[in-house]
Amino acid sequence: MKQRPRQAFLEKGLRRIAIAVVTGFVGVCAYPVSSHAQTIRIEATTTAMDWNAVALAGGHVFVAGPRWSGFSGPAVGLLTKNGRIEPFPDADWNGWQPGRHATHRFVSVNALHVAPDGTLWVVDTGTPSFGGAPIPEGAKLVRIDPATGHVLRIYPLGPEIAQAGSYIDDIRFNGPHAYLTDADKAALIVLEALLHNSCC
Repeated sequence: MKQRPRQAFLEKGLRRIAIAVVTGFVGVCAYPVSSHAQTIRIEATTTAMDWNAVALAGGHVFVAGPRWSGFSGPAVGLLTKNGRIEPFPDADWNGWQPGRHATHRFVSVNALHVAPDGTLWVVDTGTPSFGGAPIPEGAKLVRIDPATGHVLRIYPLGPEIAQAGSYIDDIRFNGPHAYLTDADKAALIVLEALLHNSCC
């Protein structure tokens, strides 16, 4: 089966977003507005990247976007009070390019999630192109202190976990375990994520 061109994929995604927005708008209009209702306000916008993840942790707003969607970085960003996007935890983590080691750099981030202990978890698919294979040491989970930017631990997802064709795309927590989905292999990955501070 032929893969559809990237443009068709993005247009379909935009149509879905538009439908969701219209549906949400109709739902809101169907009910009377409470005097205590909160208004929606725009915190930040960008034309530099497609955000597919947002997380609120440690009083900060973090965003992320995948490399295959027209990446111009950063892979993970911290929204500043003036609306700028700063690379998080630093520029080097966001500076991966083909040929560079991927162990301590984001290749293509698909999800951000805040664990019960307040730490920020970054899901790196390790795939520079949509539908491509993870590069060596590219697929990983990165646990970060959101207040300091200190990387607490890196969980490599080697070829026995992130196999050829894998697309690790999200994470959730329950007790001491983390559960990750592999969207391409239709698999569930279970990690014993003991949430204690440790060096990477």
